[in-house]
Parts: sequence; structure tokens; C-alpha cells
Amino acid sequence: MNSLVRFIEEHGGKEYSFMYSPRLLKGKCSTSNTSCVWFRDELIVNSRIIEYIKLFQNKDVKALTSENNAQTYFYTTSGFDSRNVMCKYSNGNLYNVIESIYPDSSYWDCYYRGLEDGRLVVWNDKLYIYGTRWDRVENLGCICVYELNDNMQPVNEIIIKPQNSGGCEKNWGAIEDKPFTFMYMNNPNTIVQINEQGNCWLVKQNEKDEKISKPIKGSTQVVRFDENTYVSMVHTNDWYEKDGYNYSDYLTAFVFYDNDFNMIKMSDWFVFKSPMCEFTCGLAVHGDDVYITYSQLDCTSHLLITNKETINNFTDLHCDLKNTYSFIDYYVLAKQNEDNKQYNTAFALYNYAAMLFDNNPVFDEMKQECLIKMFCGVVRQANTFRRKGYYPEIIECLNEYINQYPDCCEFYYLAAFMCKVMQNFDEMNRYKQLGDERKLNIHKYFFKYFNPNYL
Repeated sequence: MNSLVRFIEEHGGKEYSFMYSPRLLKGKCSTSNTSCVWFRDELIVNSRIIEYIKLFQNKDVKALTSENNAQTYFYTTSGFDSRNVMCKYSNGNLYNVIESIYPDSSYWDCYYRGLEDGRLVVWNDKLYIYGTRWDRVENLGCICVYELNDNMQPVNEIIIKPQNSGGCEKNWGAIEDKPFTFMYMNNPNTIVQINEQGNCWLVKQNEKDEKISKPIKGSTQVVRFDENTYVSMVHTNDWYEKDGYNYSDYLTAFVFYDNDFNMIKMSDWFVFKSPMCEFTCGLAVHGDDVYITYSQLDCTSHLLITNKETINNFTDLHCDLKNTYSFIDYYVLAKQNEDNKQYNTAFALYNYAAMLFDNNPVFDEMKQECLIKMFCGVVRQANTFRRKGYYPEIIECLNEYINQYPDCCEFYYLAAFMCKVMQNFDEMNRYKQLGDERKLNIHKYFFKYFNPNYL
């Protein structure tokens, strides 16, 4: 599978990771999906800040809660929160960073609160953001559009009436030089237009291309590539089953359209770095420069800077089967973020890597480090997991690894801490004693992730 990040870096492009201060994070889990647009000679960036943690489970670990049984979300009983941070980007730095406060908070009085996967677009020399929010009346996700003022604050809200009866509206592609016009669906290409009252009507719909086997879902805006061509990035979910568990990797592709929005070219599906939950909702073209934003596991935010020639060369590649990613790529990816304080949920990458080590005993030591870092991350977040029903299941997971690694004191100490949080002090002391009996086997990296004073 071809890697876009690797190809861009090999051809002179660069990747940047976004860093935000703890003041802006306000104790939330991490920055996530990021969008970008070129506006008045500056690159404007919007990042979503989320309150949940996404983990990937292996077949030996009981999922804590899950819609498909290969992934887990930690979140509070009060639901999911999304906040949005706007800023400007130049030469590797973010500046004028400010949180965008959305109007009429009554809209957020529901389980899913805030604007999800906000995308930026410029229409008539005005900056807009659009994304999904929950409609309490319809009990569905709907698309909202906001004009942003000079202080990056939303005004003039447009709530688009749901298009699908019984379906959540997500991943529309705004067409940058066609005000209030969207690519509603890919294959068949479906163009819709809206007005200020939120009414929506069909402008054009092409025939479905039966040669495209995978379903195509929107990701980024639809932007001008040159005077005769538009481009967008789309995604699909690559579902597969392994050992009785369902898994879904995200794959991405470039799609080019003519001026009538007929599809004229589509790249092979690719990954950014490795197969996992990788998602992009930002694409901007300024002169010869191309800017792409993407996220991994909903817990990282990245910006790629390249040029049109590199994108053209990449889209002409056919899928390189010799470049198929293996389990070690996940571990390398996780190690890159090991000491980066931005990634409060980087242990999710370790968990995903650990899943892939299960059937590779030669990497057993690496697997233990992955697991220990992952559970240490859970410990650091423990007091935010206000649904105490999670704690016994976390201890159950730890006991599975205690049985697998009976001489590894770290798992006993971590179980002791979770018992302490549950105020089950007898069990805390039992696990701590078992850990103390094995502390000569403690790993050198354990105290990088765990503070013994927790006990």
C-alpha cells in the first residue's frame, strides 16, 4: 500500500504536527481532525478537540464498549464533547490561536455536543466553517454552516435540513468557488446547493461508475487544482475479519473532476502512514503549493506541505504491493510520538501496535512495553473515566496480561492503582504485594510512564 507521507517527504515536502497549550486543551483528551484553507494570504487552520479516547483491542482483550468489536471508546456518561480551535499557520508555527465559541448552546444539549469534523471554505471572500452537529428534533446528525468573523467566531448559522431520512449527515464536500454548493455524494457524483434558510436542492447527479468497487465517502473540500480541474480527497473503510473480530482500516484517494464535476481521474487507495483510522478533512491549493491536514486514531493532528507536481506523480502510481505495511510500522509510528507531550492518547497507538504483535513472539519484549504504556495512559486518565463500570473491566484486562506475563510486576501495580480508584483497598494491597514480590523484574521503561507515588 502506498504511503502519501513517505512519498511527499521523499520528494522534498514536509510534515508538521500541531501543538496546542494545556490552557486550550482544558483537560480534554487530544486534538483530532484538522481542516485548512488559504484565506487573505494566510493559511487558516481549525482543529477539533475531543473528550473521548479511541483504542484498538486485540482478540484477547475484552472490549469495554464498542459499536464494532475491534475498537473501543472511553468517554464520560454525559456524552461526547467536541470543541474547535482556530489559528493561523506559518513556517512551522501556529499563532493567533483562539477557541471558536458556537452560538445558541441549546443545540448542544444532547449526547453529542459541539461541531464535529469542521471543514473550512472561502466563499465570496468570506471565511466559513461547516460540519456535523446533532439535531435534537430529528435525533440525527445534520450539517451546519457558519460564517466566521475577523475574530474567528461563528455568526449567521445555517442549519441544513437532513437529506437522508433516518441517516446522519456527514462528510459533505464544499466546492470552494461555488458559494453554498456541495459535493453531497461521490459515485454517483451528486451536487447540491443550499440557501440561508437551510433549504437544499439537487443541482446535478451523474451516473454511478460501476468500475469503482469500494464505496466512496467524502473527506475534504472540493478545491481548484488548475483552471480546468477540481480535486478532492475521499475515503473508504476497508473491513476485514480476523479471529472472529471485525476490523476497519481507513483508506484514502485523490479524485479529480472537470469543470462540470465529472470524475476524470481517481488515484489508487493509499494510507498516510499505516493502515488504521486515518482521516483527512483539509485540502488547500495556493499557487503551486498543496496543503493537506490529517489525523490518526482521532488523537493526532498533522499538516503536509507539498506541490502539484508531487501530487500528480503520486496519483499516477499504482498500488505498490511490495510496500505493504507490517506490524513493525505501527510500532515505529508509536515510538515517534513517545515523548511528545501533545499526544495525551499516544498510548492508543501502542495498543494498536500491541494488537499486531500477538502472533509474533520475537517481539514479545516490545509488546510488553506497548501494553504497559497503554495501561499507564489509562491510569493517568482514570479519574476522568467517571463511569466506574469501566474499572472492573480494565482490571479484567490487566488480569489477562498478568496470566500471560506472571513475572511482570507492572501489571500488578497498575491493577493495584485501579483498585485504589475503586476504593477497594484490600485488593489494592493484594496486587501491590504481588507486584513487590516481582519488582526485581521491573522494566527500565516502566517509570517513564508510571509514577509509583500513585500507590
